[in-house]
Amino acid sequence: MFNEHTVHGPPDKIFEDAAFIEKFRNMLVVETGQDLWLARGVPRAWLQQGKQISVTSAPTRFGEVSYKIVSDIDNNRIRANVRMPERKKPDTVLLRIRHPYGEHIKAVSVNVSALTSFSADNETIDLRGFYGEIGLEIEY
Repeated sequence: MFNEHTVHGPPDKIFEDAAFIEKFRNMLVVETGQDLWLARGVPRAWLQQGKQISVTSAPTRFGEVSYKIVSDIDNNRIRANVRMPERKKPDTVLLRIRHPYGEHIKAVSVNVSALTSFSADNETIDLRGFYGEIGLEIEY
């Protein structure tokens, strides 16, 4: 049996498994202080044409959060639906949408209304002040 632990530790890798799961979760949902980040570490390749990312009922200190991101890059847009947490309001909710080829965000609409609180350089959309379920369309 191969044992990578020099002091003959346990053959299972509970710590390594837990660390992997935590890092994977933090790619999708992460709390930093009183702020909530969504899709902060999602790789660009995950948002190529036709791909989807879906998170359902992820527990956070603010309550459960869900979102679905659907890429339609061939038509210069990405759509997202977000169900905001309801237990406690975060100071800020930031959604990071990374265009697969590095293009900058040109416009964002939330529930069909234009939204100006986004950073094209940081590829983030500030969702503070929104409640319940919201629909976004990001244009490139």
